[in-house]
Amino acid sequence: MPIAALTPPLTLAEVDAYFVASQNATAWSLLTDPEKTLAIEQATGWLETLNWSGEKADPLQAGKLPRVGVTCNGVEATADALPYSVGMAFCELVLALHRNQGALVPAEAAEGASGLTKQERVEGAITVEYFPPTARLSNGARETDPALIRAFPWLRDMLACWVDFGDSRMIRRYRG
Repeated sequence: MPIAALTPPLTLAEVDAYFVASQNATAWSLLTDPEKTLAIEQATGWLETLNWSGEKADPLQAGKLPRVGVTCNGVEATADALPYSVGMAFCELVLALHRNQGALVPAEAAEGASGLTKQERVEGAITVEYFPPTARLSNGARETDPALIRAFPWLRDMLACWVDFGDSRMIRRYRG
Protein backbone atom coordinates (compact mmCIF):
# COMPACT_ATOMS: atom_id res chain seq x y z
CA MET A 1 0.00 0.00 0.00
CA PRO A 2 1.56 3.33 -1.01
CA ILE A 3 1.93 6.06 1.57
CA ALA A 4 -0.38 9.01 0.94
CA ALA A 5 1.53 12.20 0.20
CA LEU A 6 1.04 15.07 2.61
CA THR A 7 0.49 18.58 1.35
CA PRO A 8 3.68 20.54 2.06
CA PRO A 9 3.31 23.68 4.16
CA LEU A 10 4.85 25.64 1.25
CA THR A 11 4.86 24.97 -2.49
CA LEU A 12 7.98 24.69 -4.64
CA ALA A 13 7.28 28.18 -5.98
CA GLU A 14 7.08 29.58 -2.42
CA VAL A 15 10.32 27.87 -1.40
CA ASP A 16 11.97 29.18 -4.58
CA ALA A 17 10.77 32.70 -3.71
CA TYR A 18 12.21 32.39 -0.19
CA PHE A 19 15.63 31.40 -1.49
CA VAL A 20 15.79 34.24 -4.05
CA ALA A 21 16.52 36.65 -1.19
CA SER A 22 18.47 34.16 0.93
CA GLN A 23 22.19 33.76 1.48
CA ASN A 24 21.63 30.19 0.25
CA ALA A 25 20.22 31.34 -3.11
CA THR A 26 23.12 29.90 -5.10
CA ALA A 27 23.02 26.52 -3.36
CA TRP A 28 19.25 26.27 -3.94
CA SER A 29 19.49 27.32 -7.58
CA LEU A 30 21.93 24.47 -8.28
CA LEU A 31 19.27 21.87 -7.45
CA THR A 32 17.02 20.42 -10.12
CA ASP A 33 13.25 20.63 -9.69
CA PRO A 34 13.01 16.88 -8.89
CA GLU A 35 15.70 17.29 -6.19
CA LYS A 36 13.85 20.28 -4.75
CA THR A 37 10.53 18.43 -4.79
CA LEU A 38 12.02 15.40 -3.04
CA ALA A 39 13.62 17.57 -0.36
CA ILE A 40 10.29 19.39 0.17
CA GLU A 41 8.49 16.06 0.58
CA GLN A 42 11.11 14.84 3.07
CA ALA A 43 10.99 18.06 5.10
CA THR A 44 7.19 17.88 5.16
CA GLY A 45 7.32 14.34 6.52
CA TRP A 46 9.86 15.21 9.19
CA LEU A 47 7.90 18.26 10.37
CA GLU A 48 4.99 15.87 10.90
CA THR A 49 7.03 14.12 13.62
CA LEU A 50 6.95 17.21 15.84
CA ASN A 51 4.34 17.93 18.49
CA TRP A 52 2.88 21.21 17.22
CA SER A 53 1.14 23.62 19.60
CA GLY A 54 -2.47 24.56 18.99
CA GLU A 55 -4.75 22.48 16.82
CA LYS A 56 -5.18 21.67 13.15
CA ALA A 57 -6.82 24.48 11.18
CA ASP A 58 -9.18 21.90 9.68
CA PRO A 59 -9.81 18.68 11.63
CA LEU A 60 -9.97 16.79 8.31
CA GLN A 61 -6.61 18.01 6.96
CA ALA A 62 -4.08 15.25 6.41
CA GLY A 63 -1.03 16.99 7.86
CA LYS A 64 -0.41 18.85 11.09
CA LEU A 65 0.03 22.24 9.40
CA PRO A 66 -1.53 24.81 9.29
CA ARG A 67 -2.40 25.35 12.96
CA VAL A 68 -4.80 27.59 14.85
CA GLY A 69 -5.34 28.37 18.50
CA VAL A 70 -1.74 29.28 19.25
CA THR A 71 0.14 32.55 19.55
CA CYS A 72 3.93 32.73 19.55
CA ASN A 73 5.83 35.92 20.35
CA GLY A 74 2.72 37.98 19.66
CA VAL A 75 1.97 36.31 16.30
CA GLU A 76 -1.27 34.37 16.09
CA ALA A 77 -1.44 31.29 13.87
CA THR A 78 -4.10 31.44 11.18
CA ALA A 79 -5.59 28.83 8.88
CA ASP A 80 -4.56 30.66 5.71
CA ALA A 81 -0.96 31.70 6.40
CA LEU A 82 2.08 29.93 7.80
CA PRO A 83 3.92 32.00 10.45
CA TYR A 84 7.08 33.45 8.89
CA SER A 85 9.46 31.72 11.30
CA VAL A 86 7.83 28.34 10.56
CA GLY A 87 8.05 28.97 6.80
CA MET A 88 11.67 30.03 7.11
CA ALA A 89 12.46 26.94 9.21
CA PHE A 90 10.76 24.75 6.61
CA CYS A 91 12.74 26.26 3.72
CA GLU A 92 16.06 25.98 5.54
CA LEU A 93 15.23 22.39 6.53
CA VAL A 94 14.49 21.53 2.89
CA LEU A 95 17.98 22.62 1.84
CA ALA A 96 19.64 21.09 4.92
CA LEU A 97 18.03 17.72 4.20
CA HIS A 98 19.26 17.81 0.62
CA ARG A 99 22.79 18.72 1.73
CA ASN A 100 22.92 16.07 4.46
CA GLN A 101 20.74 13.19 3.33
CA GLY A 102 22.04 10.85 6.03
CA ALA A 103 21.34 13.22 8.93
CA LEU A 104 18.15 11.46 9.96
CA VAL A 105 19.12 7.87 9.26
CA PRO A 106 18.72 6.20 12.65
CA ALA A 107 21.77 4.77 14.38
CA GLU A 108 21.61 1.28 15.80
CA ALA A 109 18.64 2.08 18.10
CA ALA A 110 20.94 3.25 20.89
CA GLU A 111 21.61 -0.27 22.15
CA GLY A 112 18.05 -0.54 23.47
CA ALA A 113 18.48 2.13 26.15
CA SER A 114 15.80 4.78 26.47
CA GLY A 115 17.77 7.05 28.81
CA LEU A 116 14.66 9.03 29.69
CA THR A 117 13.88 7.91 33.21
CA LYS A 118 15.24 5.89 36.08
CA GLN A 119 12.88 4.01 38.30
CA GLU A 120 13.50 2.28 41.61
CA ARG A 121 11.40 0.51 44.18
CA VAL A 122 11.65 1.83 47.74
CA GLU A 123 10.17 0.29 50.92
CA GLY A 124 7.93 -2.17 49.11
CA ALA A 125 4.84 -0.11 48.36
CA ILE A 126 6.37 3.13 47.04
CA THR A 127 7.86 3.55 43.59
CA VAL A 128 9.92 6.65 42.82
CA GLU A 129 10.69 7.71 39.25
CA TYR A 130 13.42 10.25 38.44
CA PHE A 131 14.30 12.23 35.37
CA PRO A 132 18.05 12.40 34.96
CA PRO A 133 19.53 15.75 34.03
CA THR A 134 19.03 16.32 30.33
CA ALA A 135 22.37 15.82 28.67
CA ARG A 136 23.38 18.01 25.78
CA LEU A 137 24.78 16.46 22.64
CA SER A 138 27.92 17.83 21.00
CA ASN A 139 25.78 19.88 18.57
CA GLY A 140 23.86 21.55 21.43
CA ALA A 141 20.66 19.49 21.10
CA ARG A 142 19.23 17.63 24.08
CA GLU A 143 19.09 13.85 24.31
CA THR A 144 15.33 14.07 24.77
CA ASP A 145 14.73 16.22 21.67
CA PRO A 146 12.89 14.66 18.72
CA ALA A 147 15.19 13.14 16.08
CA LEU A 148 14.66 16.10 13.74
CA ILE A 149 15.84 18.57 16.39
CA ARG A 150 18.78 16.36 17.39
CA ALA A 151 19.90 16.34 13.75
CA PHE A 152 19.23 20.04 13.16
CA PRO A 153 19.27 21.80 16.58
CA TRP A 154 18.93 25.26 15.02
CA LEU A 155 15.30 24.37 14.26
CA ARG A 156 14.47 24.58 17.99
CA ASP A 157 15.01 28.35 18.04
CA MET A 158 13.28 28.92 14.71
CA LEU A 159 10.19 26.93 15.69
CA ALA A 160 10.23 28.30 19.26
CA CYS A 161 6.79 28.20 20.84
CA TRP A 162 5.07 26.87 17.70
CA VAL A 163 6.23 23.38 18.76
CA ASP A 164 5.82 21.76 22.16
CA PHE A 165 9.28 20.36 22.88
CA GLY A 166 8.17 18.86 26.19
CA ASP A 167 10.65 20.90 28.19
CA SER A 168 8.51 20.93 31.30
CA ARG A 169 9.40 18.23 33.76
CA MET A 170 6.96 16.17 35.76
CA ILE A 171 7.90 13.72 38.46
CA ARG A 172 5.38 11.05 39.24
CA ARG A 173 5.05 9.48 42.66
CA TYR A 174 2.59 6.74 43.27
CA ARG A 175 1.86 3.97 45.75
CA GLY A 176 1.70 0.48 44.38
